[in-house]
Amino acid sequence: MYPIFYLQLEVAFKKGNKVIARKEWAVSTYDTPGEIMRLDRKTMDSLSSRLYPITFKGERKIIVRKVLEKKTIGNTTIRDE
Repeated sequence: MYPIFYLQLEVAFKKGNKVIARKEWAVSTYDTPGEIMRLDRKTMDSLSSRLYPITFKGERKIIVRKVLEKKTIGNTTIRDE
């Protein structure tokens, strides 16, 4: 069984020449920034769609800096990878 977490994250992303930091939420079975960025493609795609407009044509680079808050909201037997 894998726990499902509701996470408050501090993320950084680049628009033009600026690096912007922001608090965002995510739901994931991973709870560390490295695991989220490496293994959880669905969460990273969700963050990308919320942080960048549909018409953005450049590279969508998002860095999860840290997990600010973590709540366990359930369990699953499947870990999407």
